[in-house]
Amino acid sequence: MSFVHGSTSSKKTVGSLTKIILEDEFINKIESLETFISKAQEECLNVDSFLKLVRQYTDIQEINAEIIQTFVDKIYVEKSKKIAGTRAKKQTIWIQLNYIGAVDYSTP
Repeated sequence: MSFVHGSTSSKKTVGSLTKIILEDEFINKIESLETFISKAQEECLNVDSFLKLVRQYTDIQEINAEIIQTFVDKIYVEKSKKIAGTRAKKQTIWIQLNYIGAVDYSTP
């Protein structure tokens, strides 16, 4: 069987291939959106959980070990870097809070 340009069978084949490609693209888009929605829902739950913690500590007078353990997951301290032309150094600190992730508290 040979395909003649413009024949009915070649048009059907091209149409079928186009349909398959569009279906694959559609499925990929659906999967991408489902992943996005899942991440957004997880972030929403994390924010809700963090806010529950915050509501427990509305009148903090001083920071103690209990408060740090409640809110802080990890603290990262980067190596200090000398600022050119000065005697000063810059050091970056990352504080990863429970439920909401890392917060950058860079010093000038």
